[in-house]
Amino acid sequence: MRNTLLLSLALAVLPVSRAFAAGPAETADTKKAKESFAAAQKLYKQGRFAEAIEKFEQAYQAKPHPLIYFNIGRCNEELGKVGLALKAYKSYLRLSPEAKDRNQVADTIANLERKLRDQGLQQLTVVVEPPEARIEIDSQVAGASPATVELTVGSHRVVLTADGYERIERSISMTPGQASELNFTMVKGAELKAPGSDAPLAERPKTEPTGTAQAGPGPIGVSSEPAKVSPPRKRLWTYVVGGVAVASLGAGVGMSVGSMKEAEAYRAGNGGQPWPVRGPIHDQGMAHYNGSNTLLAGSVVGYSVAGAAAITAVILFFVER
Repeated sequence: MRNTLLLSLALAVLPVSRAFAAGPAETADTKKAKESFAAAQKLYKQGRFAEAIEKFEQAYQAKPHPLIYFNIGRCNEELGKVGLALKAYKSYLRLSPEAKDRNQVADTIANLERKLRDQGLQQLTVVVEPPEARIEIDSQVAGASPATVELTVGSHRVVLTADGYERIERSISMTPGQASELNFTMVKGAELKAPGSDAPLAERPKTEPTGTAQAGPGPIGVSSEPAKVSPPRKRLWTYVVGGVAVASLGAGVGMSVGSMKEAEAYRAGNGGQPWPVRGPIHDQGMAHYNGSNTLLAGSVVGYSVAGAAAITAVILFFVER
């Protein structure tokens, strides 16, 4: 029941056949990417975000595409993993410098940066050429380029080493405002320094939340792009059914009040008797009598619907995400 409800709430995405279009002879990698991407979409719609990330990563390994990073970011955001979501969204923009939704994604990045700031942290990404360079931050290996870590506000030290390249050591100061990105191009042989400066000419530090690295691999297959997953609308049916319960309750109360008014009007014209008495009954009095009974029956229906809807809304509250 839970899966059915969540599936009905998920926003439709592009068919897998369009997301991973292939030529006449589909390669094994393309086929694997399509299968993994389709599985990831299904898991996302079911709210199984951690499993969806694994499948999105498998799709990326088979056929890299920047939009997969967007989808990974969306999953991590749903899981409440702020740092990983921020890293994925920044990777998406780094590899898609001309993305049409750049402004919207930048707003999401800014919101995630604020969440890290509230934790006393901020994110640093180090992009190095050559990518096989060893990246150490505060004497800890940070991983391959681009390496991303969350650091406390204040001073930190970055060390870059690679066979055949000059070692780079730099002190950095993390500020709480926004994530930082540093781009380095290591040079072979002696370091080239600008006159009067200790900084290598090849070093290009940046503090913008999005980088300027060249775009990654092009679209998978021919020209189609993988679909972006959209956030599921949380507890939509809970609110819909809850609204029905409130509306039905209001209708029941309204009809109850109307029934009492009609009954009072009838008694006033029937000598104070609550029910018809033997003898002539005026048409107007009978109209009040019938109206009271009709409204009373309607109020019973309204209360019944309200009760059933309220019970259903409570069940949906625990079933839906």
